[in-house]
Amino acid sequence: MAKIEFDAGFVEAVVFSEMWRRSGRGESRLVRSFHRELDAAYGEPPGEARDRQSRAVHAAWFSRLRLDRPVVEAASQLGLQSSRLERIFVHGVLSAHEEGADLMGMRPSAGSAEILSVVTRIRSQRYAEFDCLEGFLLHEFQLVSDLLSAGFSGARECSFPSGPARERYRLLWETHADGRLARRGLRGLRPKDEWFSLFGKGFGFLGSGYFERAFEWLWNSAALSHLQLYGAACDPRASLAEEHGSRAPGTPCPLCRFPTHVWASADVWSGRPDIRDLIQSRFAKWSPGDGACGECYERFVAVADSAAPT
Repeated sequence: MAKIEFDAGFVEAVVFSEMWRRSGRGESRLVRSFHRELDAAYGEPPGEARDRQSRAVHAAWFSRLRLDRPVVEAASQLGLQSSRLERIFVHGVLSAHEEGADLMGMRPSAGSAEILSVVTRIRSQRYAEFDCLEGFLLHEFQLVSDLLSAGFSGARECSFPSGPARERYRLLWETHADGRLARRGLRGLRPKDEWFSLFGKGFGFLGSGYFERAFEWLWNSAALSHLQLYGAACDPRASLAEEHGSRAPGTPCPLCRFPTHVWASADVWSGRPDIRDLIQSRFAKWSPGDGACGECYERFVAVADSAAPT
């Protein structure tokens, strides 16, 4: 079972921030109690003994105020505490760009099992809004959970995409993580509409209609593997089209051979078997799975309707 540890400096920063907020809410008795204990520790001469007592006071209040609970509960909800992790270490950072959680591994000796740990970096300011802190932790721990899954087996040892593909990979992965959290009724890093907006900036070149279907596929998929995300990041048009069952925009229509960004919906063929049969009478090797551009489909609808008895 993973042991959760907090850096002493982070604990001190979080406790001081929490005491400042509680003082503003009028909880003066509690704040005075904390400062009495801290003053007693600082009454010792400078040195290791005083530092040790100060750390003990902050650690006790960190636990008393249940400031450890967001990390403990998020790790539990994502199954990290019952996984093969050795520990989850939390320390503070100053910038939002430094925040995140990383899976770290080491082998004490040749042939021994790898010891896995999670290093989590959080700004102490996040404790001002517990809901946002919870969403951040669940999001980051979902990514760690992915790295521990079979679908990401070997992902840490292989190279991730570089350049723009790397940014697209991260966007795909993080969007997919929050989509799974949302289906469980859990808060992620961002709501769906914000991810949709970010997805539009990263994949808007896919074209209207196709882009929306790709996003919904990504948001609603149960569990995508590293290779699926890798392919979608490196070759978005082909990979995303293949994954959610449509043709990539900009590829040639199998009937007219012209590139198109507007494809007939995949479900139209079951509703109009007469059109399907008409196309196959002229293109023997064509099948509904090959798709057709919107213009070709409309032309065959017109032909089929004009031939139908009145």
